[in-house]
Amino acid sequence: MEPYSKNKSELETEIKLMRERMIDCAKHYGLTDEKTIRCSQELDRLMLVYQRLFHEQKVNDEVFPWYERVREEKMAYTF
Repeated sequence: MEPYSKNKSELETEIKLMRERMIDCAKHYGLTDEKTIRCSQELDRLMLVYQRLFHEQKVNDEVFPWYERVREEKMAYTF
């Protein structure tokens, strides 16, 4: 997957637009049409990029300090 250079709000906007485009394709061409499937795949790709860039960052920001604190406490009790 190529590096993504857009910020969070730009990516959210792109996801929203792709979702609307996919819904329009589904209404016009049907759920199994190649155009709808391509839109769905692109939406999946954008959402994966979003999760990798922003969700994992949030999880790491929340979990890592807690993990480090627990690790340090365990180290303090080892002889």
